[in-house]
Amino acid sequence: MGNTKKGKHMTMEELATRYHGRDTKPRIVGGKEIPYIEHPRAIVRRLESWGCTNDMGKEGWRTLDIAWGHDLLEDTIVMPQEIAEVAGEDVLSDIEILSNLPGRHADKAAYIQYVADHANTATLLVKLADRLCNTEDFLVSEGAEKAARYFEKAEPIFQAIQARRAMIESWIEEDRKTYFAQFDDEVMVGILRMAIADADAVGHKVGARWSWVKDGAE
Repeated sequence: MGNTKKGKHMTMEELATRYHGRDTKPRIVGGKEIPYIEHPRAIVRRLESWGCTNDMGKEGWRTLDIAWGHDLLEDTIVMPQEIAEVAGEDVLSDIEILSNLPGRHADKAAYIQYVADHANTATLLVKLADRLCNTEDFLVSEGAEKAARYFEKAEPIFQAIQARRAMIESWIEEDRKTYFAQFDDEVMVGILRMAIADADAVGHKVGARWSWVKDGAE
């Protein structure tokens, strides 16, 4: 699980385990304490269930690296350069987009919209997986009503995921007309479809009101 091709010294999984183990309080889910590292691990598993794996090559490694590190800047004292040394400047930039640091956004809604507007496909997938994992945790700990409200606040992320899927599908169609579809595009569309279907299932589970997910899952 996670990256295997990284650096001479450690992987993002190892970096996240080090800092979350030292700096981040355990999550309380269903009255039980769970080491915080299990949260990024759950996101990685979810991404892998959608088809996003190391076997994809660079895009797979990058997505899983973002997942392992998505809370590091926000919740630990890791230095940005440490992330860059392990996973590269591109992954650091992606994690910075996902980090809701003090003073950066007016409120949570502004943060969610910023991610929807600025994240690349890999980063959007991580944010969606993060939201779905948190929604399921809220369902266990707080009940369906709170879980549904939390889920619904991610509407800009769902819309961005749907738009990205439609955009890549249009590229594939154009490629077919001219020469051939890119294999990576075909794979990514499959992952996006799996992600949307998963979101649809989680939305049903918590009783969320969300025509935007169903519209994109056709």
